[in-house]
Amino acid sequence: MAHFYVFISYILVFVGLVYHTYEKYNQVGINNEIIEKINASLLKELNDKKIIREKLKLSEERYRILVESSPDMIAVVQNKKLVYINQSGLFFLKAKSEDEIIGQSIFKIISTEFHPMVERRIATILREKKNLERIIEKYRLLDGEEVEVEVQPIYVLFRGKPSIQLVIRDITERKKSEEILRQSEKLLAVGELAAGIAHEIRNPLTSLKGFTQLLQSGAQKKEEYFQVMLSELKSIDRVIGEFLLLAKPEKKNFSIANINKVLEEVSTLLHAQAIMNDVEIVENKEKELPLVQCELNQMKQMFTNIIKNAIEKMPHGGKVKIRTKIANENFINIQIVSEVKHFEEGIHSELITPLLTKKEQNSGIGLMISCKIVENHQGMIDFKEYKRKGNLVDIMLPVSQPDKKV
Repeated sequence: MAHFYVFISYILVFVGLVYHTYEKYNQVGINNEIIEKINASLLKELNDKKIIREKLKLSEERYRILVESSPDMIAVVQNKKLVYINQSGLFFLKAKSEDEIIGQSIFKIISTEFHPMVERRIATILREKKNLERIIEKYRLLDGEEVEVEVQPIYVLFRGKPSIQLVIRDITERKKSEEILRQSEKLLAVGELAAGIAHEIRNPLTSLKGFTQLLQSGAQKKEEYFQVMLSELKSIDRVIGEFLLLAKPEKKNFSIANINKVLEEVSTLLHAQAIMNDVEIVENKEKELPLVQCELNQMKQMFTNIIKNAIEKMPHGGKVKIRTKIANENFINIQIVSEVKHFEEGIHSELITPLLTKKEQNSGIGLMISCKIVENHQGMIDFKEYKRKGNLVDIMLPVSQPDKKV
């Protein structure tokens, strides 16, 4: 009996060993499946990464070819130093090799007057990690020549570090083309102005010719004729005087003036005409405005021409807004904005530039004279059209005494 129990024990042990072996075999199979899945996943991931690397390499190669073949200068600035420049950039800067440029400060090739502005823009781009609008700067070539360029800064990571990519375009030829276009427009304007002046002078000359013939025939009322003739001669003298303003003002009459007060006088003068045209004159002036050195009568004439033109160009009524402010320590800014009351299709202001005003020759002459007055006062004037609203005349005049306010 004892042998029987021993035999049964051996059988049970054997069955246990077989079952344990079977379980281990099944576990190995499961593990093999898991390992195969992991291997397949790893292989797929490696293949995906390989494809991505190949695509990235191809993209970088295409970008490199694009940058190298670009007709514009493309450079990368890191810590305010040039770390990359393409062939067009080397040619533009008149460098013989990259060694003359790479590692140099960006300010070596930027004109000194633009250094403060570029410093601020670099700080802004790196701090905010965003691109800024393109601007016009002056670049200094290696031979000392300075040229105007258009610069577009772009925030990038170059070799893993925050950098600024510069796309730089030489605009010398564009400036020449624009100057040729301006000269063409001026020649056209000269013809229009000449026609207007001829018209202005012909009328009084016709009167003078008629009265001269009457006097030759022995007509009576000579005193009355003389008065009319003198009046017509004054008209001719006035037109010629205005035309001469296009040449050069007489600086001996220059004095210190408060532009706010000048504008008040002009507004008062044109108040009646504004009411007749259903135009409201609204003034918003800087209280402490620096004084300006100017020829007072010419300044009044300039503002009168511009505001009067704005009123006449709004036959359906509207507003003329006059704003003055301090632009910076060297200039004050005067803005004259005309806003039409009701816009109607087909009705557009023609005040884009004084050279393009066509309806009234006197208005064209007046605006041309106004531009010349501002120019002769070392100022700047700009005309902008808002088709559905009106026009803006933007004037900058130099400050005579920056530390003296009124």
